[in-house]
Amino acid sequence: DGTAFFDSEELLRFNWQLALDGDPLTEREMDHLAEAHRPIVRLRDQWVVVDPDLVRKARKRELGLLEPVDALAVALTGTAEVDGETVPAVPVGALAALRDRLLAGPEDVQAPPGLTATLRDYQLRGLAWLDLMTSLGLGGCLADDMGLGKTVTLIALHLRRARRAPTLVVCPASLLGNWQREVGRFAPDVPVRRFHGAERDLDGVDGGFVLTTYGTLRTSAAELAVREWGMVVADEAQHVKNP
Repeated sequence: DGTAFFDSEELLRFNWQLALDGDPLTEREMDHLAEAHRPIVRLRDQWVVVDPDLVRKARKRELGLLEPVDALAVALTGTAEVDGETVPAVPVGALAALRDRLLAGPEDVQAPPGLTATLRDYQLRGLAWLDLMTSLGLGGCLADDMGLGKTVTLIALHLRRARRAPTLVVCPASLLGNWQREVGRFAPDVPVRRFHGAERDLDGVDGGFVLTTYGTLRTSAAELAVREWGMVVADEAQHVKNP
């Protein structure tokens, strides 16, 4: 599982690095530039024009930490916005590896063992993409039209990931029965537990699916948050924004 990509603080650290003719400046040269108080500076046997804003940013050096989503955007676009200015940005280390894996795209996958359904080509593509995203510790939005088998695709993803921890499905109450029937139909060996209603509990949950509603999620957030989940699925995800 690729969640370690976002475990390291270094992954999200953003530092300025100035360059002259594409060749990065050394720490000593950065100090020389930061201490300059004139618009033209002698550097590497040539005179260079110094932008006062760059001097200020060079003195600042470290710009702090980025949020994960911002770090990912920087990695994919190769640019970052700092103080209202768009500048080139080069990801390194784990973030560069994450970018490379995303840009390479998903590998072809087959329906996993235990799935009693034949997936169509578009479902296999969706499964491959979701498998890539979750393997990197990222989320994704499967936005196939209604009736095209998103539930089956998610059941296939659960089987493919083969995590010991259960998959939590959050959905409107009207869809609890459909999820339970679909899991029983397409993955009959996988246990299903409803976490909904007055008698709900999570005792003895070990793998499989746990189904709950957005209303229950709000009232039982603390109980659900302390559990380890292999994956969390939000069905009819607009309810996350408009509960």
